[in-house]
Amino acid sequence: MAIKNGKGLHTYSFQTDLVVEASTRDAAEALLRQRLDEAGLDRYRIGKGTLIGFSLLPDTDAPAASGAATVPAAPVPTPGQPADGLRDLALDLIRRCVDDGRLVRLSINRGKGVRLSVPCRILRWDEPSSLLTVYHVDEKQVYTFGIGEIDDFLL
Repeated sequence: MAIKNGKGLHTYSFQTDLVVEASTRDAAEALLRQRLDEAGLDRYRIGKGTLIGFSLLPDTDAPAASGAATVPAAPVPTPGQPADGLRDLALDLIRRCVDDGRLVRLSINRGKGVRLSVPCRILRWDEPSSLLTVYHVDEKQVYTFGIGEIDDFLL
C-alpha cells in the first residue's frame, strides 16, 4: 500500500519475518529495536516473537536454499543432546505452524518410490496417532500423513 506524504514521496509498508539470536525474547526484542532505530526506521510495529529453535542462516558448506529454511522431520540426535529434546523441538514447531496457519511445504515419502511435494497448511496434529492433517493449497484437498512419511519440512 502506497501513501503519498507531504514531501512528494510515497510511503510503503512491508511485512517481514526477522530472526534475532539472543538469550531471551526480551533481549532479542531490545536488540531488534536498537538495530531498527540505528537504521533510521522510526515507524515500525513488532508483533509476537516465536522461539524457532534453529537457525535460518544457511550452512557455509551447504549450497544456499531458495530463501527457505529446512527442518528435518526426524532429527538425528547429536552426542550430548538427547533425542527427546530434538523431537520435542520439531513437534513444537509443528504445533506453532498449526496455531499460526503458516504455509509450509512437506516432502512426503509414500513408499515404493512415490514422493510428493505438498504446499500446505497444517490443520491438525494428532499426537497419540502421530497423524498430520493438512490442506493442500494447490489442489484444495485435505490429506492425512503419518509423521514417519515426512522427509522434509520447509517453512
